[in-house]
Amino acid sequence: AVAVCKAIEKISGVSCGIKWVNDIYLGDGKLAGILVESINNYEKMISEYLIIGVGVNIDHSPEIVDAPYNAASLADLGIKLSPSALCGEIVSNLLEIRENEFDFSKYIDEYRSHSIVFDREISFTSDGKTKNGVAVDINDRGALIVKTDNKEITLDSGEISIRFRP
Repeated sequence: AVAVCKAIEKISGVSCGIKWVNDIYLGDGKLAGILVESINNYEKMISEYLIIGVGVNIDHSPEIVDAPYNAASLADLGIKLSPSALCGEIVSNLLEIRENEFDFSKYIDEYRSHSIVFDREISFTSDGKTKNGVAVDINDRGALIVKTDNKEITLDSGEISIRFRP
């Protein structure tokens, strides 16, 4: 997410934010999504390979029926850019992160500074139930810390929803 935000900002001049764990937002609209799959070696306790897919709305905001979010695009702001230049910058950023052995601790400050979830009411699923809370922090391993009515919960994975509008 940091690699994609930095690339978008460098190529377009537009600041964007990260909705935990890996969605990129422009205002209250989803600008980009990222999917990561890993091939793990459980004996060595490492991911040997990562397959990373990134989709950025460059030309228009797609109309997505019944989506739990609004869509955004760079074209909505009148920004036209070269898809090749943006892809190249994303890959360059990912290669830099790879050189740092995907050490999240080296990017946590940037991740936090781009986060759009802090102090916002969110909903999430935990133990098969939808719950509500307020996102309060992201720990050094990238887990989201959520304060609920009666305790703090640490989310290591999953999906959250943010209510941007009443």
